[in-house]
Amino acid sequence: MPNANLDESSWQVRAADAYAETQAKIPAAWRIDERLLAPAWIDATEDFEKVEKRVDHVLEQSGILSQAELDLVHTDVTTLVAKLQSGQLTAVETVTAFCKSAAIAQQLYRCCTELFFDRALARARKLDEDRLETGKTSGPLHGLPVSLKDQYELKGVRTTIGLTSMLDHVGKHDAAVVQALESEGAVIFVKSNVPMSLMSADSVNNVWGRCQNPNDRTRTAGGSSGGEAVLSAAFASPVGIGSDIAGSCRIPSAMCGTYGFKPSFGRIPMLGGVGCGTGAEFVLPVLGPMARSVAGLELLMQSIAATEPWNVDPTCVPMPWTPVHFDRPLRIGIMYDNGMVAPHPPISRMLKETAAKLQDAGHEVIEWNVGDMHDRAHMLAHAFFRQDGGATLSSALKGEPILPNVDTGCPGSELNADEMRGKHWEAFGLRVEYRQRWNALKLDAVICPITSHAAVRHNEFNDVTYSLPWNLLQYCAAAMPVGQVEERDLALDASYASEPARVYLEGKKGLKPSRGEAENRAIWLDEEERRSMVGLPLSLQVVTPNYTDERCLAVVRLIDELVNV
Repeated sequence: MPNANLDESSWQVRAADAYAETQAKIPAAWRIDERLLAPAWIDATEDFEKVEKRVDHVLEQSGILSQAELDLVHTDVTTLVAKLQSGQLTAVETVTAFCKSAAIAQQLYRCCTELFFDRALARARKLDEDRLETGKTSGPLHGLPVSLKDQYELKGVRTTIGLTSMLDHVGKHDAAVVQALESEGAVIFVKSNVPMSLMSADSVNNVWGRCQNPNDRTRTAGGSSGGEAVLSAAFASPVGIGSDIAGSCRIPSAMCGTYGFKPSFGRIPMLGGVGCGTGAEFVLPVLGPMARSVAGLELLMQSIAATEPWNVDPTCVPMPWTPVHFDRPLRIGIMYDNGMVAPHPPISRMLKETAAKLQDAGHEVIEWNVGDMHDRAHMLAHAFFRQDGGATLSSALKGEPILPNVDTGCPGSELNADEMRGKHWEAFGLRVEYRQRWNALKLDAVICPITSHAAVRHNEFNDVTYSLPWNLLQYCAAAMPVGQVEERDLALDASYASEPARVYLEGKKGLKPSRGEAENRAIWLDEEERRSMVGLPLSLQVVTPNYTDERCLAVVRLIDELVNV
């Protein structure tokens, strides 16, 4: 819980001291040109244009990593694991390379909250020594660096969820997911940046600053697992653990052009997590893997399941990981538009092209028009999140001002016991109705947008209508990159330009105004802004029913092979 004794006038000093402490852990030999350092950019009114937008060249040109280390961090995770298992790579050289890359990424993008390189290297040395002594690896993840979202506890390390009131919260035990990963031989080496309280799709807080997108630092990295997606995109972590209650693994993956997975509740242990919001008893949060490939997602899911986490965390289901392989054409539903927020034309174009490739490969693609149900799911989820009128977060802040991008209830959004009970049963009925419609079409999976836009400017992210309903409905959902915004997308479609902005409501009277369809449409209609998005990654979402996680990732792999050849 937040520290009740925090002096309200001291939060700025404590935040500055904590950030300086983290940065001091970067060795002098791993520091970059100060002119390239990422600004804090906490204030929403700051000028985001006064910075070099793309700085990915620094990794190779800084001289901090040797050529062998550069090759290592650019190696796909399947090959990396194979080389660690065979002894072609040692744990120390692998962890060293990723610690260096993470140090660079932290300076360029503010993607981390805690750096514990010495601790990680000490574990790597022990793994190498044990292997020399026994002739055996410590497990299938032997020596593999894994990053961890700053929500889950690591013994002796802070967990802050972006709040100054949590700066004294030091883990007394390892979270269950950490125990599982380390028992398989993994090396946890950094904690990744998050939004204040986790409840935002833009990863910024008063302690660690604003997480910035490696594709363009003036654009959002998404949230709440923004730091994890940045580490993946910047070749600074081979695989990592995020979490997802409204799109928090998938949205950052979409913004940064990486892969992220929201599994079923109970497939990855939750024990040892921290939070300060409401609604998790109705919209179930999950931990999820994040990586540069679907192979990375499958690797973590399979490795964690192999540890039988249900013996540690009673919320886990006793369900081993069983890979799925298809021997028949699939029936894929496609949702082009959820009826709430129209996707930008490049998103629509990407979906149509993906559908065509699926059909050319012999699969059946069926339009999935259930926008009315997604609207209901979206509103129910927000009602659950805002049930306390923002009281829980306000209490946790201890004088620290809430940032404008944080989604929280306000006076007027409270629910009483009868309303909560009613919405609980409404959500249950919606899940039943949704599954019945799914089963009637005998769908194997659905594909749809993750968000209605590519990476937008900081503070302009405005759409969780494509991600959040799946959390309320309790479906598996994965994000995968599929191309990018292209020059051919820039010509304005007459129908998109002439269609009036839609209006949709998000709950009870009294809520602060939320960004939505009108703002989203205005972004694409601005010619200069439209042109500036060329080259940004596009992503789609693959969805399957609860506890069909293996099928979901198998469909991602199938589409990956068709589209990302």
